[in-house]
Amino acid sequence: MDELTLQSLAVRVKRVEQVNRWLGLRMILVVFGIAWLIWSLTCHGVVEAQRFILLDSHGKPRAFLGITSAPQGGGPCLAILDTKGKLRACLGYIRAKAFGVRVEGPALMLWGPTGLAQAALNVEKGGASSLFLCNARHTFWQDISVSSTGAALGLIDHRNSARAIVSVTRARGPGVTLVNASQKKVKFEP
Repeated sequence: MDELTLQSLAVRVKRVEQVNRWLGLRMILVVFGIAWLIWSLTCHGVVEAQRFILLDSHGKPRAFLGITSAPQGGGPCLAILDTKGKLRACLGYIRAKAFGVRVEGPALMLWGPTGLAQAALNVEKGGASSLFLCNARHTFWQDISVSSTGAALGLIDHRNSARAIVSVTRARGPGVTLVNASQKKVKFEP
């Protein structure tokens, strides 16, 4: 072997040694990073954040888990968005007005294509629970409510007037009330 070949081999060996040192250092850092991650997840078991956002394949938000920002104070919420970014479902502690009723407490709300809430299931502060359903224009809807004093089913018309109520209360027992277009009530009580 001549001197030129030995020099080129020495340069090449030196480069390989440098690359090996960097690879070794990187490998050590990766191992320590993985070890720290495993340790932090197993020892603490908690991942903390104020909000998690789920993005679709185009990078658009499709769901989030976080604290809502409502003027009256937010609460934890899992929200589902459609492809246009409109809110379609929310499960959480909700403070809002829906169906002409103030809702505050744990709830599941569903919004239709018009952007109006079309279904809500909630438990209120006092322990009463309600299920509201309506059409896309909020022209007809129904309410099923249960409280410590009784239960009722209400059917509401396009003028936001109760037209039929079937109820059972502690004080009065079962009853049916029908309301005609001129707001005349007809009650049926046993």
